Amino acid sequence: MNVQLKLRSFYFLVITVGLVAITIFLGRVVYSDLYRKILLTFDQKLLSASTVVAAFVSGEDHEEIVNLKQVRGITMNGGQMYGRYAVATDLEIINPVGRFARDLPLSEEPYYTTDITFGQGMIYAAGPEPVPAEEVEEPAPEEEAVGATEQVEGNDAAVESIESGAADTADTADTADTAEEEIEEAEPEYPIYYIDPRNGNSGVLTGIGDACQAIAYLNNSLYCAGSQLVRVPLENGEAGEPEIIRDLDFATEEPTVITGLTASAEGTALLATDTNHFQILFLEPSTGEVQRSLKLRSAGTEKAYPFGIFSIAYDEITGTYYGVSTVAIVRIDMKTGEVREVSGFGFGPPKSQSIYRELVAPMIRVRIGTKITYLYSAILVDRETHINYALDSTQSDIHSFVGIADSNPAEDNIRDVILKREIYLSDIQPWEDWGLLKSSYVPILNREGDAVAYAGADVDITIIESRTRLALLQVVIIGVVALAAGLAIAYFITERLTRPIHVLKQSALQVAAGEFGNEIHVSNPAELTRLSGSLTRLSRSLQETVTSLTGENYRLEEKRRRNELINLIYSLMKHKSTVDFVDAAKSRSQGIYEDARYLAVWIVPEGEDKLDCARLNSDLFRITRRLLQQSSEHYIESMETFLGAMDFLILLHKGSGQLEILNSAELDLYPVNDKKKSQRHTLKPGKHSIESNGTVAVYVDWSEDRKDRAASLQGAARPRVREWAETSGRSGRFLEVIL
Repeated sequence: MNVQLKLRSFYFLVITVGLVAITIFLGRVVYSDLYRKILLTFDQKLLSASTVVAAFVSGEDHEEIVNLKQVRGITMNGGQMYGRYAVATDLEIINPVGRFARDLPLSEEPYYTTDITFGQGMIYAAGPEPVPAEEVEEPAPEEEAVGATEQVEGNDAAVESIESGAADTADTADTADTAEEEIEEAEPEYPIYYIDPRNGNSGVLTGIGDACQAIAYLNNSLYCAGSQLVRVPLENGEAGEPEIIRDLDFATEEPTVITGLTASAEGTALLATDTNHFQILFLEPSTGEVQRSLKLRSAGTEKAYPFGIFSIAYDEITGTYYGVSTVAIVRIDMKTGEVREVSGFGFGPPKSQSIYRELVAPMIRVRIGTKITYLYSAILVDRETHINYALDSTQSDIHSFVGIADSNPAEDNIRDVILKREIYLSDIQPWEDWGLLKSSYVPILNREGDAVAYAGADVDITIIESRTRLALLQVVIIGVVALAAGLAIAYFITERLTRPIHVLKQSALQVAAGEFGNEIHVSNPAELTRLSGSLTRLSRSLQETVTSLTGENYRLEEKRRRNELINLIYSLMKHKSTVDFVDAAKSRSQGIYEDARYLAVWIVPEGEDKLDCARLNSDLFRITRRLLQQSSEHYIESMETFLGAMDFLILLHKGSGQLEILNSAELDLYPVNDKKKSQRHTLKPGKHSIESNGTVAVYVDWSEDRKDRAASLQGAARPRVREWAETSGRSGRFLEVIL
């Protein structure tokens, strides 16, 4: 027996090592062959894609495209739209209704900015590129302060702050030498620029420690989105200390980059354009958490809108959300995600805009169909030494706008494509901005046969490597499967003899470990079959006993936890006033919110599940707290929508004694004032307001046999509804509030 075990072990060791060695050898051979074939496939895709683009893009159309001025960021104020071009340096002033635009030169240019926003009479622009710290911190000279004073004329506080900044310039001159050394050691900061839309005056407002790709104004603060969400307080044109709200590290397969930001119409959320995923994100301003997302789709279809949205703004005059894509200004329906283009203005010549859209749409389909990384066209400028992009099918945050210059100088091979009208296919090359790429370039010709631009197609080497690894993985899997099959055959005979005993052993161990109820199947021999049946019956019997005990314990524990949770929810509704609700039918419960100015009490139906009722009261408590703290004058109107979920709501203004009521059933209400007087008010279902100066208590009666209790309420306020309930029977329902 010992000899057999040794021989079997030696046999399996030799077979395993041999199969592994053969698998590795074949894998290397297949990998090399697959790599060459995959490279050849991508060469063909690159050439076909760039050739197709060069074929349907004429030189004349391409020369028209370079006149396009794509808008990168927009903002709205009073029905007026303002835009910043991706390349041009002016501020564009757009009338979206009349569909015309004009440009306003800025005092200091060029500034490279992305998104813009409007707040406190000024436009603020996001600067994604760092500037030296001294440019941010250096005080404005006196003449600039005078100009800035003219910008904010009519805003006395802002004028005083800017003029005082100019006056402080002289005081800081004595310490300039010392400060200069400290500034040189400081890290560069990312600027937020200000632009006066009336005269074009502009400059650096402040700097933050993170690249600002998108910017929005909300509640006297600027919000900047880059790798972080940063809040900058803004008061009278002066920026406060930046506050980092959170890192914007969304866990998605493709990086989520926020390219545009604006405040929602209600002012309760930040709306962010997630260009890479063709959607709008709704962010909580205080935490940066994503409340929900909205996929963008083309008008009249369920298909995703194919062009990247880079900025968004809300027009409070028309109640319209506007966005800017790579091809047009658009209107966005925030309920459905439908995108409608508003073409013909804002992008320079309408003809250029139309041609650009007609050409880039099929390029997007070609790029997606061939699964290449980039597909674009470009021209050579500065005596064929630098590259300016024109058409770009990439609709993500790395989209190259018309006229954007490549940071790398043009290579000889690209110049040969233009000057010699040659087709070029590159090897795998490293690029500083784009990583490892394999590229193809084809000249774009005009009617005279001259090359005026070139069509480029790139594929990221990681795509090629992933394809190769996938193919190699398939080969390895096949080899492993074959190896496993060989080992399985070797074990088959011995396992056939020992398997029944092994099954019984494992089943007995499972029962010993507490795993009951398993079906044990052993067909041969007969003795083991009978033994397996006995083990199965024993296991099932134990399972029934344990299941019964476990279920009972679970029900008791669940009941205890539910009661603890209900008590915890109601303990959060702290209040100082005496509130007592008596319902003889025990079919309703109360919720309370009280602060220094208001006391709100509501009544909701109570079903069999008291936890649901407690959750409803908790939700109404949070909503009431938020509304009374932020928009108390609209509280009753806002709560009307919940009248179906609740039967009654009363809001008591402690300062004025005013009572506001929402009720779904007829009732009698008795306010008691500080003069110990009370009057009966019979209220029909609906919304009511009662002026009652010096209110110290309120009593409410829903009983069927109501009577006038005003006379009994004269005198000091004290608890009474318990006495009323004793005489009213099962129809009695009363509420008292004693301040």
